[in-house]
Parts: sequence; structure tokens; C-alpha cells
Amino acid sequence: MMGCRALWSLGFPQAPTPLTIDQAVTATQQYLILLGNPDLVAAKVIDFTNHFEVIVNEKSSGAGAFSLLIDRFSTGAVCFEPGPNMMWNTKYRMGWGHMQGPPWSWWPGVPTTQMPVTPEQAKQLAQSFLNAYLPGTTVGTDIDTFYGFYDLYVLKDGQIVGMMSVNGYTSTIWYYTWHGPFVEMKKL
Repeated sequence: MMGCRALWSLGFPQAPTPLTIDQAVTATQQYLILLGNPDLVAAKVIDFTNHFEVIVNEKSSGAGAFSLLIDRFSTGAVCFEPGPNMMWNTKYRMGWGHMQGPPWSWWPGVPTTQMPVTPEQAKQLAQSFLNAYLPGTTVGTDIDTFYGFYDLYVLKDGQIVGMMSVNGYTSTIWYYTWHGPFVEMKKL
């Protein structure tokens, strides 16, 4: 799974059939218990052909905390999603194996979801990117706000075909290429 080192695993034996979305929910819930932070909750599980992505929110604020990937083909291994989740998150700094200390050194301020780039501006920036590089696609109406960035869904003919992020401070765009085709989403 992209060379990602497993943080935790359900311990399913390697099987010829992929894990189900319900097994991904179970893996996430058990992993979050191990983190020991009762403010974290799985908000949604997104089933892609390459793995499951899980959006983890804070119960107290409703803000996105971080994203996890779950290996759907063997053990149910859980790891932090690379990219903006690890590089732009100003509150939950991810490392190989566990959450680590203060945010990345590029961020000198207090973590907040109130960023200079607003959600509406993030949608506009994302759509400009799609118009230039993926004509015929649009930004979905849902936006997940994290500390430092936004996640957006890419649609074609009204169906999810991808994801992207917009940095809430620099307006930098990141298009996700590792998910594979969308299968389904389960909101929790």
C-alpha cells in the first residue's frame, strides 16, 4: 500500500477477497481506541479500489483531524495518508508509527480551521485546476475542512472520480493519484 508502514492491523489473514467497508469501519474504530484520544471519531469511510480512506474528525469541534488509509487486500493495516495530511496538517502531525509533537516547523501559529483561504475560495481554486488539467470534471459540493487544508471531491457526470486538497494558507493544489476508482462512501 504505497510503501506505507502499518501502524496497526486487525490481523486478518491474507485473503483472496478484499475487506468490506464494515471491516474497514471496525479497523478504524479499534485503531482510534488505541490512540487514546476520546475526541477523535471516524466521520466517513471511502471505499476506493486500492484501499479505504477514513476521514477522522474531532467530536468537540467537528473539524477534520486527519485521514487514514486501510489496506483492503490483506490484513486491514492502518496507516496515515501521505501528502497534505502529513505535510499541511497544522494540528495533528503524522509520523511513521504515531502522532508526533508539535506541527511541522513551517507553521508558526496556533492551529485553526479558520484559514486565509476560505472554503469557497478553495472550491474556486480547485475548479480552476480541474478546468486546466481535467476538463469535464467538477468540484463536488462537499468539502472537508482540516487544520491547514481542505479536501474536496472531484466529480464527472455527478459521480466521484477522485479527490484533491487545497492548502488553506498557500492555495497550493494537491491532486490525489493513489486511490484508484471510487466504489462507495459510508458516513458514520
